[in-house]
Amino acid sequence: MTGRAITCGEEWSLSRSVIRRGARRAAQSVRPAPTDPAMVGLARVLGAEATECVRAFVDRDAAALTDGSAAVMQTLLRIWMFAGIAEAEVWDEMDKRLRLGNLMFELNRPSNQRLRRGRRQWNVTSTKLP
Repeated sequence: MTGRAITCGEEWSLSRSVIRRGARRAAQSVRPAPTDPAMVGLARVLGAEATECVRAFVDRDAAALTDGSAAVMQTLLRIWMFAGIAEAEVWDEMDKRLRLGNLMFELNRPSNQRLRRGRRQWNVTSTKLP
């Protein structure tokens, strides 16, 4: 636009077109609901178990949290099998992320020599794991 004020009618037309464009994009990105009853059942069980874990965490009930966490892990194993993912693949990915996080932590720690000079060795600005 060239710096002139937008009238109410133009603003309405502009916002309607933006809303329509957003609705089209949302409709394109929506996945169809799963029709496989086993998939739906596993998703429901995982959701219920995760909810129980959160409840136990909020209630500070360590025994219930431990039990719920084990149930969540069992359900995740079943989901991985259903999806055809080998358990080792997931644990390898977890190991890679943990090692990368530990490496970033170590690189961000000041060494004794640089600590005396008052400078840090390397400053990692993000704590997010990939």
